[in-house]
Amino acid sequence: LPLALFSVPIPHVLGQGIGFLADLNVPLAMIIIGSNMACSKLTDAVRDLRAITASAARLLLVPLALFAALYFVPIPSIIKAAILISTCSPVAASCTLMASRCGVNTSLADKCVTLSTLLSIVTMPLVQFVVRNA
Repeated sequence: LPLALFSVPIPHVLGQGIGFLADLNVPLAMIIIGSNMACSKLTDAVRDLRAITASAARLLLVPLALFAALYFVPIPSIIKAAILISTCSPVAASCTLMASRCGVNTSLADKCVTLSTLLSIVTMPLVQFVVRNA
């Protein structure tokens, strides 16, 4: 962080290595989510009221409440859309990783990741449709 804040030059080889590690961020998250989804039972996630509630809050309630709040803020609509896209995204795979590290219920975290990832296929376009037509 100090290197970035103070624009300290780093050797090209080291910078390239850091860049390669940064480029792995999204693919590794997709691999983790895919393996969690492959190992979890969708029927269990659909039947779990806590996972449904968490997914509905994450994918619908929070983005729509934020949209209502941002409606009155005088910023460009593209910035509002960018903020809303990030709030209506599915639960991150780090949820399961943190639950595992803390020794708590990883099953519920897996269900939330699986359910919210699948439901976001419908809810993300829906939220964006509401934003564009408001």
